[in-house]
Formats: sequence, C-alpha cells, structure tokens
Amino acid sequence: MKKLFYVVTFLIGFALNGFVLVDLWAWFVLPLGAPTVSFAHAIGLDLLVTYVVQRRSDVEPTKKKKQSEAERDTEIQTRLVVMLTRSLVAWCVGYVAHLGMVGWP
Repeated sequence: MKKLFYVVTFLIGFALNGFVLVDLWAWFVLPLGAPTVSFAHAIGLDLLVTYVVQRRSDVEPTKKKKQSEAERDTEIQTRLVVMLTRSLVAWCVGYVAHLGMVGWP
C-alpha cells in the first residue's frame, strides 16, 4: 500500500511540474515571442532539463550501510516533499514576479 501511495504521489508531483512549467513559460517566455507549450511539451522539457542537469551523485546509490525499511521510507518521503515543495515555491515566486511585470491587481 505504501508503494502505491509513493507512485501516486510521484505522478501527482510530475503532473504538478508540468502545470507549473506551462504557467512559467506563459508568464516569462511567451511575451518574448516564443510559441506556447502544451502540457505534454512541458513534461518533455522537464524531463530533458532534469536529465541534462541532474548530478550523477544524486542518482547513484551511495556505498553506505544497508538502510532499514523505515530509513528508506523516510528518504522517499523527504524526496517527495522536496519535489512538491520546490514546484509550489517556483510557482508562487513566479506568480509574484509575473504580477510585478503586468501590474498588481
């Protein structure tokens, strides 16, 4: 059941990244004359950028003592929270910057 929760949370985070990228693109890149991006394009761009900038040490398992199931769960939960928080913070900061460009309501 935990694994299903992790997979669903990861997929929600993945979709959230796509929505955030679509909005940020529309707010900051579209005014420069670039074409719009769809949700599918945004996910593809997210994958591309993640692939290019991901440090190898972030994805390689470290050679440390064997983790217990509780430690693995804590690490997975931390990564999921960081993924979701990073997207929401980028969205909020981008929105404030966008309001600065177009004027406050």
